[in-house]
Amino acid sequence: MRFLDLLRSTFSNLRRRKLRSFLTIFAVVIGASLVSLLVSLGIGAQQFLTAQIKAMMPPNTVMVASSSNAFEIGLGGIGFGGSPREVSNGEGSPFSLEPLTLQDIEAVRALEHVERADPFIRLTAESVKLQGSDKSFRTSLRAMPQYQVEDTDIVAGRHLTEQSQRECIIANQYLDSFSLEQPEDAIGKEVIIRVRQVTSFIGLPSETRDYNFEIVGVTEKTLSSTRIIISIEDGKELSRFWADNPDWYTDDIPPPILQVKTEGSQYADQVAQAVEDLGLGAITAKEVLGLVGTIFVII
Repeated sequence: MRFLDLLRSTFSNLRRRKLRSFLTIFAVVIGASLVSLLVSLGIGAQQFLTAQIKAMMPPNTVMVASSSNAFEIGLGGIGFGGSPREVSNGEGSPFSLEPLTLQDIEAVRALEHVERADPFIRLTAESVKLQGSDKSFRTSLRAMPQYQVEDTDIVAGRHLTEQSQRECIIANQYLDSFSLEQPEDAIGKEVIIRVRQVTSFIGLPSETRDYNFEIVGVTEKTLSSTRIIISIEDGKELSRFWADNPDWYTDDIPPPILQVKTEGSQYADQVAQAVEDLGLGAITAKEVLGLVGTIFVII
């Protein structure tokens, strides 16, 4: 049978069995559309999450910790498919870090292609409320160096500066919580951030302290719907009260983690390797994004 005869027979069958032909074509279209939709959703979700991670950890930064195994979040670190890693005598948990030494910090700052090194502030706040309001809301404080604040997309106001004191940038989602219609309405208003000390026995009340901050900026909508950005110096003050230790983030008790800014993202891997050669832990934004990418590939 010639190809032309096969083609005629095919169209003849399609005309004679219209319902079956329609259902078959419809099923193929639905199946192809669903596959395309799922792939598009996966790619879109990965791109969105990647953008959020880059906002929290720019590609030109390296996180440095006092422990060499501090950032083992995969490949056996806490059990993502790898074999359990041997623990040497005296080696603590990757989630319990000793402070860096002043010599470690100076050595990191002296590395080639390192522009600056700032303490990564560990900080927890209990709540935030608008001045004059009785409604309090959950919040997650982030103390950022000024260069990272400048990379934050804002829709109103301005960024923090190196000299900023008791100024903050709030997440866009707080506008609805504070009953504000426009981002510009938040600029100049004050929020009260309540911090509760962690040093108390379970069930017993601990001391709290309120800190007033002026809103100078509002971010675009992101996944960080409860984020409030403050300066490094303000973060140190609040963190010292939170930990009930006035020596935290001083020469007496240096930070356990540094956020190191390199001269460019192309130097991040080189600086991370140099940090590891010092016996410290290091992780780059590319490594974090690689882990996220691996998860999405598996999905």
